[in-house]
Amino acid sequence: MGSLSDDRKKRDEERRIAGLKKEIQDLEVELKEYEAAKEKVQNAKANCNTEVTSWQETVGKFAQKEIKQPDVFEGEMANKLETYIDDAKEENDKGIEKAAELVTELGTQIDKINEKISFLNNSIDYKRSLI
Repeated sequence: MGSLSDDRKKRDEERRIAGLKKEIQDLEVELKEYEAAKEKVQNAKANCNTEVTSWQETVGKFAQKEIKQPDVFEGEMANKLETYIDDAKEENDKGIEKAAELVTELGTQIDKINEKISFLNNSIDYKRSLI
């Protein structure tokens, strides 16, 4: 009679361990998905940051150039072109600002993904401790 009870306990324990292993396996799959997503977001952030820097450098060089040049390019056309260029610079500055905001938001997303990765790792460790 005792061996029947022992067999049942053993089977129950095997099922419990198998269930935990399945849960760990599922968590590991989810963890890999989050790690892959993190890598993609990090790459997007790096690319965006590189572009922002490039745009800032280009706009900086462009901003230093004078449109009106005495005895070379003056008058109404120079004034119109200068106004057009100033408007374009303003639009570029807005675009750079928005791209910089995107870089910040991507950083926030990376932080949130890291939190989820940490949670998943802790869950995996906990479930392993139960085996």
